[in-house]
Amino acid sequence: MLKSVTEYIERIKAKGTSNETYGEEEISTAIASLFKQMVLSDGVIRDEEIEPAVNHLVSKYGYLDKGETDQSIRDHFQTARNESMFPIAVIINSSLSKAQRRQLKIQLMSTALSDREFHPYEQDFMDLVDRLIKT
Repeated sequence: MLKSVTEYIERIKAKGTSNETYGEEEISTAIASLFKQMVLSDGVIRDEEIEPAVNHLVSKYGYLDKGETDQSIRDHFQTARNESMFPIAVIINSSLSKAQRRQLKIQLMSTALSDREFHPYEQDFMDLVDRLIKT
């Protein structure tokens, strides 16, 4: 992991800038990954959490296609288990404004609380998000 971080920093230095430009698809995928990881953080995929997460993604970012089935949405969430937070944080920090990042955190917290339980693993995930996503 440290090697990949070091290589990433070296690539930034070589370009002479720390401001990478990311496309809308990369940004929306990074944001979607955060929501997916929040839903998965307590180890259970609950409909009460999926619904607000999907609503935030569709209304704010247009991430999911309208014709997707419940199973394909669940499959989207399952793939997030293997995604690393560092590249997601880099994309979000460099692409969203401070206000947008703050709003994103509020939406993540809303998703976590939608099942009326704030699981310790959800707290751990929010702590990680707070450390990696600048506000």
